Amino acid sequence: MSKRNAVVIAALVAAAAAPALGRESKPCAWELVVPQTQGADGCWLDEKVTAQPGSLTVACENGNQTGDARAIFGERTFTGKMKDGDVNVVLHTRFHWEDGCDWGTTQTISGRPESGHLSYTYREFPLPGQRGCTNACEAHGDVHVR
Repeated sequence: MSKRNAVVIAALVAAAAAPALGRESKPCAWELVVPQTQGADGCWLDEKVTAQPGSLTVACENGNQTGDARAIFGERTFTGKMKDGDVNVVLHTRFHWEDGCDWGTTQTISGRPESGHLSYTYREFPLPGQRGCTNACEAHGDVHVR
């Protein structure tokens, strides 16, 4: 079995094992690949999208690309909605950094899957009530849709 076939099979298994996206809906699914992120030179990012391909699954109600949406990259799941073909899914994470601060991230994938490309954005921030934290990092990337 080729690596690509294994990835597609793994994405389909993950989508099948995940909770249902909606009642009376047929899922639409795509493979997502983020080759790299840009804009955060010298930063460590709490992102998992470049480590392996992911899958985007949307509840396509009555043939419309509108409904609950989920993008899965390994153990990380972005959740959100698709409306009239435009998807917006978000992942929030937290981590502790060597500056002694606890950080949060907001990671977003958005756009029209039918176009073949989506946008990935990464923003991090120190959680409230902390002092002496290092500068926050931001990044973005092109998501290839297959």
